Amino acid sequence: MTATWWFRSGATRAGATTRLPASVVRFAPTVRMEGTVNGGHPLRVPVTVQGPAAGRGLRSLAVAVSYDDGRTWTALPVRDGAVTVQGPAAGGHVSLRGTVVDTAGNRSEVTVLRAYLTD
Repeated sequence: MTATWWFRSGATRAGATTRLPASVVRFAPTVRMEGTVNGGHPLRVPVTVQGPAAGRGLRSLAVAVSYDDGRTWTALPVRDGAVTVQGPAAGGHVSLRGTVVDTAGNRSEVTVLRAYLTD
């Protein structure tokens, strides 16, 4: 898993606590204890945004899927808080990437390689 954040920051007072404008995209597929699902079937994967971009702070949310360890990505529409991922055949795997931008222009990207496997 990798996560990257882009935001502008300014000087803070020494010893002061400053909240960073860092949001995150979370994926919550329902998988077995082994991290697997049945191959060849679509899976609804809930997607949530946490941090400043959550709720009214959201400018954009993009989700993509990869079946080749992130070499190529295909955009997925987010509908009703989830994406539908077409499951590869048994023995395959699914990687997910979420990119979020808040209304101030701060951006974050989360990539989960091999988020789950198919059997």
